Formats: sequence, structure tokens, C-alpha cells
Amino acid sequence: MERTEDQKRRESVALFRHALIGDLVHEHQGLYARLRAKAERDYEIPFSKRRRVAVETLRDCVCTARAVLKHFCRGREATTVCAVRCLGS
Repeated sequence: MERTEDQKRRESVALFRHALIGDLVHEHQGLYARLRAKAERDYEIPFSKRRRVAVETLRDCVCTARAVLKHFCRGREATTVCAVRCLGS
């Protein structure tokens, strides 16, 4: 079954977000310093002309990923891979 353009776009965005926050989802100590450091960098954001991601946006993505992991990965090893589909929406 061939993926639609919308599915490809969502997957690209989800993979970008995963690459951006994957190392922070299980991080608690020093999280805000790491969020600020990531927010200061320029990125090639899929389907966007923007190059930066705000600290608040990063924080929201981390919180969303944590919530998804908590809900969907109960009883299984919690990895950020579980959250990729939700992050793409």
C-alpha cells in the first residue's frame, strides 16, 4: 500500500521531532538547560521556513512524548519509538 503525501509529511515531521527531543524524554536533571541549548540552534525543519524551535515548543513536545509513553507503553519497555506516530500529528 502506497503512502499518501500527507502520511509522508507527518512521518517526516515526527522523525524530526524524535531526533530533536528523543534524548530528553527520559531526562529530568538539567532538562531546562538542555532545552535552552537546543532552542539556540538552527535546524532544517521539514515543511517549514523557520529554523528555530522555541523552548516552550520543545518542552511541550517532551511532555507529549512522556504522556504517550506512559499511556501506550504500559507494561512494555518505554522507548521514544512508541511516541513517533503521535508526535507527527
